[in-house]
Amino acid sequence: MANLRMPVSGDDFVRFVRNAEHEDPDLSYFPTYVHLIATAAAYALREGVYELEPEVKDRQPLPIPLDTFKSQGLYGILLGLAIVQTGGARVAESEADLARTIEGLASAGFTKMLELLEQCGASHWLSTWETEVTASGAELPEAEAGS
Repeated sequence: MANLRMPVSGDDFVRFVRNAEHEDPDLSYFPTYVHLIATAAAYALREGVYELEPEVKDRQPLPIPLDTFKSQGLYGILLGLAIVQTGGARVAESEADLARTIEGLASAGFTKMLELLEQCGASHWLSTWETEVTASGAELPEAEAGS
């Protein structure tokens, strides 16, 4: 089973994970590291950014087995993101390739998320992030928005 490592670019967001070592209880938004990584990867795909060789961490947090994403119901989402990013289903044949693809997406996503964090500051992060995420649905063409 392959592991997914936390990109260094996500360091500023650890405080937004509930029960994290450096959690800010007033600002905690993501239930787990796996949710944080999946969100950053999805945001990167939406923004059209990808980091080919992301800098990743081997501890704090430790690499996360892909089984953990499965147990949280996020594996299928990661698989879909990786297939779209790579342009084909071949990435599904190798969990190591899947993990590296998601690390590249997550790293790029964290970089974009950091831009928002720097614009609004930590105390306004949650409301700004919610506005950013919900605004994305408003950009869908009318036919897609209803499906």
